[in-house]
Parts: sequence; structure tokens; C-alpha cells
Amino acid sequence: MDYLLTRPSKFPGNNFEPGQELKKFFEENSQILVVGAGGLGCEILKNLALCNVNHIFVVDLDTIELSNLNRQFLFREKDIGKFKSEVARDFIKEKFKNIDIIASTKKNTRIFR
Repeated sequence: MDYLLTRPSKFPGNNFEPGQELKKFFEENSQILVVGAGGLGCEILKNLALCNVNHIFVVDLDTIELSNLNRQFLFREKDIGKFKSEVARDFIKEKFKNIDIIASTKKNTRIFR
């Protein structure tokens, strides 16, 4: 994230002002929706947490199966049968205490504040 938010670029236009203020604004105000906590979702959630994104909402209606464990690294054998979004949320919260991550297992959920 530092690389993207603290260096000049030709792509965003003339009004783009890179720097620590932009990085701090992004970390504090971004609200990211992740749809799916499977193979790609696990990777995305990990990357968002490592980028200090403080507000994440993850939706997944699926449960963890034994076949998921070899490619979805947020899950363990003890998690089989549990909802992917809830286990992913708990894993991220355990490692990154400052992140506000909300999980949903329902289709029609109101997402952001």
C-alpha cells in the first residue's frame, strides 16, 4: 500500500497528492466488501489486513469442507462444518486486533455503516 499511496503517478491525474496523509485517510476510512472467503477470498482478506484496512465486510454462505483445507489457509480441520466467513473473520481478528471485520452468512445483509 505504501508503494501505491505515497508515490507520484501519471495515471490518477493532476489532483492526486501522494503521501502519508493519503495513506492514513485510506486506512481509516476505507470500507471494503469481500464476497467469498474461499481460495481467493482468503488471500484477499489476508492482504487487506496486511495493508491495515480497518473496515472489512466479508460475505460467504458456504461452509468449510475437508477439500478446502489444502488451498484455503485460514481454515483448519477443527473448522470443518463452520461458515467460511465467520472462521475467516475470527482468524483475521485474532492476528490483527485493530481491524473491524464483520462476517455475514446471509444473502440479504445490510453492509456498511
